[in-house]
Amino acid sequence: MSKNYILIFLGLSITIQQLQAQMVSETVDFDTYVSASDNDFENRFDNGTGLTQIQTNGISGGCLQTPQTINWGNDNAVYCTRFKGVIGVSYITGICFKYDTLQFNNINFDRAASVWMKPYADPNHYAIASVMDTRRIQIVSYSASGTSAVMQLQQNHWYNLLLTTDFTGGGANDQIDINAQVNDLGVTGTDPPLPTGFTNAVLYDSVLIADTSVEVSVTGTSWGGARYLDNFRFDGMKSFDNCISTAVNDHEAEKSFSYKLENSTLTVFADATFLSGELELLNLNGQKLVTEKIISSEIMIDLSGLSSGIYFLAMKNDSRMSTQKFSIVR
Repeated sequence: MSKNYILIFLGLSITIQQLQAQMVSETVDFDTYVSASDNDFENRFDNGTGLTQIQTNGISGGCLQTPQTINWGNDNAVYCTRFKGVIGVSYITGICFKYDTLQFNNINFDRAASVWMKPYADPNHYAIASVMDTRRIQIVSYSASGTSAVMQLQQNHWYNLLLTTDFTGGGANDQIDINAQVNDLGVTGTDPPLPTGFTNAVLYDSVLIADTSVEVSVTGTSWGGARYLDNFRFDGMKSFDNCISTAVNDHEAEKSFSYKLENSTLTVFADATFLSGELELLNLNGQKLVTEKIISSEIMIDLSGLSSGIYFLAMKNDSRMSTQKFSIVR
């Protein structure tokens, strides 16, 4: 008897500078300023509508001046390095902001500062930490949330917002423990961090935890209480450097290969640019189940030994990688 499979693919195609994942700790202090178009912000971030790098008013020099308001989720400054989802790794994304209530005028999503993690495979599986105009920290995703008590934020103090996501895996290999915290750095931004507030949440998300291209971004507004942003932080498993942004509701992505399923055989049709490259079939934990050299435009894979679950197909060569996520339901 033949087995019936239902495969659901979400595609992504990206040009990359580096394929090997590695643990990194990176910071951007926005102090390097050659010109309006050649500075830390322009060179290390994409988009960020309304944010402007200036040469003064930062913790150690320059910083980002915030707009009054934003189109939340679409005006984010996207960092040019992506996270690679790996179970057992702790990821930290952070931004400092100078608290200023003189321009408070909340009419929409005017948070003081927000930090996002967003998987390329499906951007709607995001995790967000924000400092709200109500002086609370908020964690939000499509299936988890957490909100802190009211914080005693002081006018003209610098604060550090940190989003920590621990990819613990759990029993179903999809658990992510989320912590968001704010630390007081004093008027100069150089005082020892003083914990001001925090909140926790638990997210169960097989997409975010296994994605090979997790976008991180920041945003802030003066109407929400942040006059300036400074000292961006990125700690975790690095996938590659890239500056391609995706909108929150963008489900479509360029596909560099297609497939056909007959009974238990998956036939993959590769783009010619991947010839002499490599095809990998991985499970949700990132374990390689199949590795094959791409020597023709058609590659056949036997799926008869696979159980129901989520898997990844990845094609790569020296300069490019394309990944499609799929589910098998029998």
